[in-house]
Amino acid sequence: MSSIIELGIVDDNIDPKGFGRIRIKLTDPTGPIEKSETYEPWDEKDPFIALPFLPNNINFIPQKGQTVKIITYDSDNKLIN
Repeated sequence: MSSIIELGIVDDNIDPKGFGRIRIKLTDPTGPIEKSETYEPWDEKDPFIALPFLPNNINFIPQKGQTVKIITYDSDNKLIN
């Protein structure tokens, strides 16, 4: 069973849409590889975008280079998410 919580390092914290999202680099080498698919940074297909878990009024945006916990959703697992 794989964990739904992964560690990531903040690569960019300037969300062009102002939603408080961050771009991350995963510390797990089995995750997505940068530029392995065709996408533009910050577009809807970018696999390195993370949304804040907390609402914007109590959330804070981590700084570039900080380690963050990323909660992932496994769409193949129907029982544990």
